[in-house]
Amino acid sequence: MRYLSSILRIIVLVAVVLAIANFSDIQKVKAVSCTLNGGNLQTSCLENMDVTITGGVVVTNGFHTYNSLTINGGGVLTHDALTPGEDGATSTKKVDLNITNDLNIQNGSIDVSGNGYRGGVLAHKNGYGTGGGKFIPSSRFSGGGGGGYGANGGNSYQEIPTSLVSGGISYGNAADPNDYGSGGSGSEVMNLDQYFYPGGSGGGLIRITAKNIHLPGTGSIKADGTNTVNGLWVSGGAGAGGSINIIVKDTLYTNIDSSKKPLSEGGTAVNSGGNNSPVFLNSNNHDYDNIEANGGDADIFNSGSGDVGGGGGAGGRIFLNIGNVQSTCYIAGSQTSIPAFCEGKDVTIDGATVNADAVQVGTEGKRNFTNLTIENSGVLTHNALIPTTDFSTSTTTPNPLTLTGQLKKVDLIIDNDLTLESGGKINVDGKGYPNNYGPGHGSVGMCPDAKGCAGGGGYGGKGGQGDTTNLIGGLTYGLAAEPINFGSGAGLSNCGNDFFGGGRIKIDAGSITISDLSSMITANGNNDNNNCNFSPGGPSGGSIWLLSNTITTPVARPDTSSDYAMADKGYHLAGRGTDGFVGTLRIDGVLRNNGNSYNPNVLSYTNIFAKGGDIWRNGGAGGGGRIVLGAGTTSSGIQSRKVTVTVAWKENGIDKSVKLYSVLRSVVPTP
Repeated sequence: MRYLSSILRIIVLVAVVLAIANFSDIQKVKAVSCTLNGGNLQTSCLENMDVTITGGVVVTNGFHTYNSLTINGGGVLTHDALTPGEDGATSTKKVDLNITNDLNIQNGSIDVSGNGYRGGVLAHKNGYGTGGGKFIPSSRFSGGGGGGYGANGGNSYQEIPTSLVSGGISYGNAADPNDYGSGGSGSEVMNLDQYFYPGGSGGGLIRITAKNIHLPGTGSIKADGTNTVNGLWVSGGAGAGGSINIIVKDTLYTNIDSSKKPLSEGGTAVNSGGNNSPVFLNSNNHDYDNIEANGGDADIFNSGSGDVGGGGGAGGRIFLNIGNVQSTCYIAGSQTSIPAFCEGKDVTIDGATVNADAVQVGTEGKRNFTNLTIENSGVLTHNALIPTTDFSTSTTTPNPLTLTGQLKKVDLIIDNDLTLESGGKINVDGKGYPNNYGPGHGSVGMCPDAKGCAGGGGYGGKGGQGDTTNLIGGLTYGLAAEPINFGSGAGLSNCGNDFFGGGRIKIDAGSITISDLSSMITANGNNDNNNCNFSPGGPSGGSIWLLSNTITTPVARPDTSSDYAMADKGYHLAGRGTDGFVGTLRIDGVLRNNGNSYNPNVLSYTNIFAKGGDIWRNGGAGGGGRIVLGAGTTSSGIQSRKVTVTVAWKENGIDKSVKLYSVLRSVVPTP
């Protein structure tokens, strides 16, 4: 009985373990999606799932099928590296994926660089792989040969006796790349183990079949060879690039730059670089500058007379079989401009700060996009004005703009939708005239305390007065119906740093949507941060001109009258100066604020601002800028818009909204 009881206990325990394991598998089967940040793809996600990598390094090996795969947040998908001496022909260490629908690499990469055949090591000085670089011992210096694959690796040489150290040979199938890049050989000084330097490793292996691939500018697919470690007097050979073999059944959505091609280039070297390898495309000969299988570089620390550098690694092999190509522009990371080839396309700015200066003077200089989305704290702006370069500094003229100055503006035609979300901004704060410049700059003089102080800059509203009556603020200029000017600086004080007026924005779009409270369109003058004892004035706000059938903003209804004006004045926060004057605001052809008076009944939007700069101490604050929403000259030259301006807010947890205007205007603009 005791024996049977023990047997029963074991049976029950096994049943429980199996039930737990089965329950875990059932839970995975029930899930249709899988999200991971680092780790192993196969242990975290089942086949045929929708997989999202949100960051970290994720490892996959062997062939697998998923419904979709998205890589964001700087995530990296890779495979394990080959070990020294491992046979690549039988290895399952590869990124080998069948994606039923979409592969989307928005802000991340598939990167197997350096995961191919190993470079030469002390126990095996030749590089590994069919095209491994060669090592020849020397009683003096012996450099390493570069690894080969898509082409021959770069050569090096040895001293005493002097002879060539060969790079590795090419091998593999250009039309169906399915191998790893070979390693470069090691290098050595006087056959001394303590002065041995290893070679670089080859690139890994990527094979992908997908219905669609989304590969914007910040997404990449790489299989590069690695560079060599700089040695003392010598260096090893670099690794060759690996394989990238991609089949896109339907469409590749990518940033396309006609000046760049997929890269399968040999690495550079002091003595002999690796050789380039051709990139094989199917019938459409487009260029994809974010797909690369480059050979590594070989160099030495000093590269002085008598030093022996290794050979560069050869380029790998890339084959792209793509049905269709649709170009998109995704701007993120360290990118600071929108390339010219993005004109007429959908553009997304994700977290980057991007300049969008006009490309030439006149209507032809406008930037034109199909849709524009700015998200995740991305910023669209223009470059700031520079004295002399961008405008005349003559004291007898109102500082007219030069040709380069005329190009500094955000001037856009959006065929469909402009969307700002998750903190996305169009921000030209402080991009206008500096102190003492601009048609409305303030005056300058001495305050009673014998310190320099100044009047505020004017534009849509006059600048505030400084401490004494002769320190008047700058005057207004420009047209309330056509806000196209920069904001002016204040008078020049003795602060030693400038406070710039607001820049200028003009956007003609089918619809404009500002989705959240942290997203804004602003052309404010700089504020004084109370860092100067010499009482500077505040600069004026700049220009915002938004032409659109629908403008939607989510700003809560303001509680105080000071929040109502978008072209708000700068405020005098302490001391003996005065506030600036409110700028002008027109909504669908109707002047709501006129630059001198102020209508507290205007329901307005605190995330669209052209505000004058605030000041401390005894200077005058900046005047407001100029803003037009709705009616104005369209890209066709006719003022014709049915404008609906909507403000939405929450009240006691209930969503509420109000539409300010919905009228049709058709007016021939004045010359």
